Amino acid sequence: MNDIILYMLKSSVSMALLYVAYSLFFKNTTYFQLNRFYLILSLFISLIIPLITIGKITVNEVAGSTDPATTSIETIYTPIVRAQFYMAEEVYPKLTFPFFLFIIYVAGVLIFLIKFIFQITRLFLFLMKGTEMTLQRYSVISTEGKYPTSSFFRYILWNNKASYSEADTDRIISHELIHIKQLHTLDNVLLELLKIVYWFNPFIYLYNKSIKQNHEYIADERVLKTNSNVEEYTALINKQILNNLGYQLSNNFNMSNLQKRVNMMTKSRSSLIALLNYVIAIPVTTVLILFFTFSLKTDVTAQNNSSGKFIETSGTYSGKNVYVKSPVREKNFSIKNIFVNDKVVMQDQKTDAFEINLKTLGFKKNDAVAIRIEYTSETKAAPVFINPEVLKGAASVSVKGELKKITLNGIYKDKNIYVTNFKNQDNTYCIKEIKVNDALVNNPATDSFEIDLGSKKLKNGDKVSIELFYYGIEPKILNPEAIATQ
Repeated sequence: MNDIILYMLKSSVSMALLYVAYSLFFKNTTYFQLNRFYLILSLFISLIIPLITIGKITVNEVAGSTDPATTSIETIYTPIVRAQFYMAEEVYPKLTFPFFLFIIYVAGVLIFLIKFIFQITRLFLFLMKGTEMTLQRYSVISTEGKYPTSSFFRYILWNNKASYSEADTDRIISHELIHIKQLHTLDNVLLELLKIVYWFNPFIYLYNKSIKQNHEYIADERVLKTNSNVEEYTALINKQILNNLGYQLSNNFNMSNLQKRVNMMTKSRSSLIALLNYVIAIPVTTVLILFFTFSLKTDVTAQNNSSGKFIETSGTYSGKNVYVKSPVREKNFSIKNIFVNDKVVMQDQKTDAFEINLKTLGFKKNDAVAIRIEYTSETKAAPVFINPEVLKGAASVSVKGELKKITLNGIYKDKNIYVTNFKNQDNTYCIKEIKVNDALVNNPATDSFEIDLGSKKLKNGDKVSIELFYYGIEPKILNPEAIATQ
């Protein structure tokens, strides 16, 4: 979720900066085609730039100088939570402020998506039912006054209830044909889709307004090249104060802000010197690329481990992550540093069990991996590698005693099995493997967990056999009565 939020923020800032550049340097020029190209290109640049990473800025940070929660790399590990296992403190997720904002964002996306689907469905139904005529390979649909004169891809929606002279009709048709031939509807659809995703960003609405304005400027300019009577054409535009029905996907001849169109038609052609303004967009884009394509990386200095205690394992990466169990019940037990290939990736780990995500560290299959965990303890308590075998060539779990087994047979009664061990004080206890009807299930690596039998597609009345393989102190099944004896 954090990556999504960061991407949305970066792309929104890019849109804002590039639009400000447009407003300062290009908005009032008569290079309408260049303006359209700039606006559309800047949207694509804003979407792509946050996805590119070409380098890293490294910041050295001394461990212990700040809150450990801010120095550890969140994506390197995650507490072990699996659907079929129970950890009491993980059952109910907290409603955090970022999560609350995410819910609001999703609600906004759904509202704008429903609006878009309604609009486009309404449009296509109208096009299917309307009376169609052919004009220069394009279709003309009579709107019967239900829609203003507009265009949508190869369709001209013609308000046949309005009265026009033959000359005015030719001008309006020419205007709409220019929208069609230049594919202005594609721009409109793109903006509508972006408004769904970026509904919270005020600049997306400014882009929408400016792009639609440039569409009209382009069409006006082309019409006037074939008919130089500006006064008649501007008079026609001013007559088109008809009711706009909120039809956002089309280019509407009767769009508002008519005075700006008239001003642009009567404005002198921008000088060639004004073209130099477009060159300014290059350094702005370059700065954005440099800013967003460098990611911040924190190098953490190892903390002092005065006890000298550690466990380690090594092998080649198989594509799977390494799980570690930590006996946090001992008051003075603490994991100080976790190294992967001699580099600190985590410190002050306080959870019962956690996962070292080697993929996020950049490892690929068959890469050499060495993991070392330094800890302090006043007793024999020590962390344990639960599945070191995922590193090819790694040693087996270093626990005391022989591998033991608990077996529970019975009939499934739509209830799960809960397991705990209240006596775990050191590394003499470890759940190695769990089987349900001879099928392996994920190892919870925690002292208390739930075996979710429903996830094994068992039905009420099915026979079930559970086997728990463990080292050290025997775990306790809290509710064996959940399985009816055979």
